[in-house]
Amino acid sequence: MTAKTTASGVPYDVQGDMADKDRRDAAMKGFVREFGAVAAAHLEACVRCGMCAEACHFYVATGEPAYTPI
Repeated sequence: MTAKTTASGVPYDVQGDMADKDRRDAAMKGFVREFGAVAAAHLEACVRCGMCAEACHFYVATGEPAYTPI
């Protein structure tokens, strides 16, 4: 993906001409590359309290408890 800027100066990402599979593979490689020990420690430290539920856009949009860590 390439960062571009609109005429008003607002940045956005350009998806390009990649096929969905190639785009998905590239995204996963980027995720794995950027996912470090600190992020892993934060996920392992989750105590399933549900305090983060309001940060999840799926939970906020649907209200489905399946999208909370509880």
